[in-house]
Amino acid sequence: MRTLKILKWAQAAGLVWGLVLCLNTSVLAQEILNPQSKLWLEGNSTLHPFSITANRVELFVKVTTGQISTALSPMDWVEKKLVGDFMISIPVAELKSFDPAMDLNMRTALKAEHFDAIQYTVKSYELLRDADGKDPHRVYTKGVLRVAGVDRAVAVDAAILPVSNGFRVTGDYEILMRDYGVEPPSFFFIFNVENQIRVRFDMQIEKSQGGLYEK
Repeated sequence: MRTLKILKWAQAAGLVWGLVLCLNTSVLAQEILNPQSKLWLEGNSTLHPFSITANRVELFVKVTTGQISTALSPMDWVEKKLVGDFMISIPVAELKSFDPAMDLNMRTALKAEHFDAIQYTVKSYELLRDADGKDPHRVYTKGVLRVAGVDRAVAVDAAILPVSNGFRVTGDYEILMRDYGVEPPSFFFIFNVENQIRVRFDMQIEKSQGGLYEK
């Protein structure tokens, strides 16, 4: 098995998502997550609702050695079960809201000094297809969610839609912070954050026009 790394980073023109599969210095593949892809958290407090955006997301994926070719799109990887375990990692320091003070308190609550990322490791997944048996329209995943160093087995399902040279996946998942030993933060004794946080995502993975493959 070889490991891919998908990385979202900032450029002058805006946020760009990229996926690169590497073995030492040899590039095996390059995919692009559409620049409009996003992942964010929504919550509520005694004062008002709030939203926190993940400015950086990393995705590490295992694929079967020798099965990657120029003929395969990211959707092929999923449908042909060439993808093994994969891990989504969100650096806590890259979670940004409208308020820097809120961001600081959230990082403290998530114990970022000791646990610098929220991670979801997918151990298995299944595709649910349309009635005609062709295109899948939902993906069900099972894995382990790690928040503030605490691991819990979870199941997350999402809508999946084949698009040109790839696929789009959308969905959401509810997290109760106290389940992970995280005490919902309060801000200047003015308002308190509720225990429930909803993670939402809308991402499109597609082969880039300049995609590189090992021959």
